[in-house]
Amino acid sequence: MSVRTGVTGRVLGLSAAGGAALWVALFLLRGVPDLRDVAWAEAVLQLGALVVVPLGLRLVAETRSAAERRLAAWSALGQPLGALALVLSFGLAEGELAGALALPWLAVTLLVGLRGVVRFLSRPGRRDPAELAVDAALAFLAVGGGWTLLARAGIRPLGFSAAIVLLTGIHFHYAGFALPLATGLAARRRSGGPARAAAWGVILGVPAVAVGITASQLGAMPGVEAAAAVWMAAAGLLAAWLHLALALRPGAPGAARLLWLVAGAALVFGMPFAALYGLRGAHALPLDLPTMRALHGTVLALGFGVAASLGWTLAARRNGLAELPDELERERGPMDSATTDDPRRRRPAPESRLPRFLRLLTAIHAVGALACLVMAAGSALSPGFRDALVVSGGSALMVELFGGWTWAFLLFVGAVLATLAGASWRVRPWAWHLTLIVYGIGVLGSLWQVSLGIPQGWLSGAVNGAVVAYAARPKVRRAYLGA
Repeated sequence: MSVRTGVTGRVLGLSAAGGAALWVALFLLRGVPDLRDVAWAEAVLQLGALVVVPLGLRLVAETRSAAERRLAAWSALGQPLGALALVLSFGLAEGELAGALALPWLAVTLLVGLRGVVRFLSRPGRRDPAELAVDAALAFLAVGGGWTLLARAGIRPLGFSAAIVLLTGIHFHYAGFALPLATGLAARRRSGGPARAAAWGVILGVPAVAVGITASQLGAMPGVEAAAAVWMAAAGLLAAWLHLALALRPGAPGAARLLWLVAGAALVFGMPFAALYGLRGAHALPLDLPTMRALHGTVLALGFGVAASLGWTLAARRNGLAELPDELERERGPMDSATTDDPRRRRPAPESRLPRFLRLLTAIHAVGALACLVMAAGSALSPGFRDALVVSGGSALMVELFGGWTWAFLLFVGAVLATLAGASWRVRPWAWHLTLIVYGIGVLGSLWQVSLGIPQGWLSGAVNGAVVAYAARPKVRRAYLGA
């Protein structure tokens, strides 16, 4: 992977730099809006058009198709003009003139979307989820351009509110473009099950969320929006794991790894809010649209959209041997533990040699991590949500012990389980030790609950004990440690 260095690449690079300067200048002139206000949502959309999109387009490698190269050139040359016209559109009240000024940006996004379709049809290996995610990112951007035009023209399809129309445009610029693109780039470097799951998750999750919101608006298929939101949150957390894993892996420039770390952390923080908003009918959290703009939108736009785009741009500038190890790993596939004597570089054994239920154990870690992160976000936002967690003697004991810091405890446990899930999937040696420690602590905590007269401690003790017993089996130990 490398950034495009031709004329169109230079145009996109200069456009991103100039767009960032313009965006900052507008802030200095207008002042920083309230993060809960619609003006902030408009600024986030302009940031996507001015900075995130040109940086992302620079990272998309062209196929051998002459049609795709022409579309890439036309969209790159039109991007600065389209983004500038969109900024001018936001200086006017909604209506025909503002909509007309948004037309150039729609034209640019349609060219990008058509490029995604042509790229898919022209590229061999169409089933590669990493490349499919890149194709989908280009296609989804056209949807974002269409909803942006509707927002500026004051059109309200299906009776959606002005805020929803605007936020849909923003959604397809960040969750629709930036997230699939970054996930696809990360999946190129980190082949394996989690990478494929993350890529497919965002490819399917973006349109699923749109369908779910539309279904809720029409009063049809209750629960679709909630299911889609949870799916999208899980896919986002997998994408976060990919970026965090790359950030901790040597090879890329330090600045790029730091930005990947920020991007991954932003997803870990922001995606549970998407799940909670989708589940808003099942809890009493104060998660209205202004709150989502301030928390979810801000963190994912700045912390993920900008950071991930800059991180991949810096990483792509290092060509040659810096890219070779990752490409070789993708061609050769997973290495057996016998191919190297260094346990730090050992790769997982082939799937056929893994003990039964080892992947199920990884899934238990992942589900536990997601549950803890969602509960942590809910507890941080609302004392009522925290009190609603008291459904058993064990959860009552947790809330009594930690009180207002229950969210921090749940966040810590979720982070540990997420780390364990990623390491267990890759069958890292230290994951075996961490499994015994985490679930051993769970056994001790369960026995403490029993000693306090909490009968549910027997059930949690049995579950934690079963995990410890399974992990302690010689075959499982050898799978992790290679000895």
